[in-house]
Amino acid sequence: MYVAVNMDLGRRHLQKKFADLLKSEQTGKKGWKSLSLVKSTALYPLHRNFTSHSLKEMLRVYDAVTANLESPKEQQESLWKIGENLNLVPTAMPHRWDNPYDTRKKHATMTMAVSRYYRQAKAIIQNTALGQFPNSE
Repeated sequence: MYVAVNMDLGRRHLQKKFADLLKSEQTGKKGWKSLSLVKSTALYPLHRNFTSHSLKEMLRVYDAVTANLESPKEQQESLWKIGENLNLVPTAMPHRWDNPYDTRKKHATMTMAVSRYYRQAKAIIQNTALGQFPNSE
């Protein structure tokens, strides 16, 4: 639809005319809900939204933990050490001046992050075989 506008008319008058035009031409419902009711025709629909960054991070963690588990028991590293090697959580990276309490807290944070990413990546891989991507539940 093309609209020619007389700019000499008042603002309120123009707004009312545009509102009337939209009301007569736009038949959709208000908001995003009407779009979500439309069934996707994608050949491989997404189960839920993920950012590409988080998927890449999960894959990096999954690869590192898997390689760590495949190495001999005496050469395996802890999860927090894997997270530090990947610089996974920058705020949980230890510093020389940290006291032992802060270091343990940062190690716990890094361990939880690595564990969560690894668990989600394993679930996504398993559910991909079932045709659901990316489903980490």
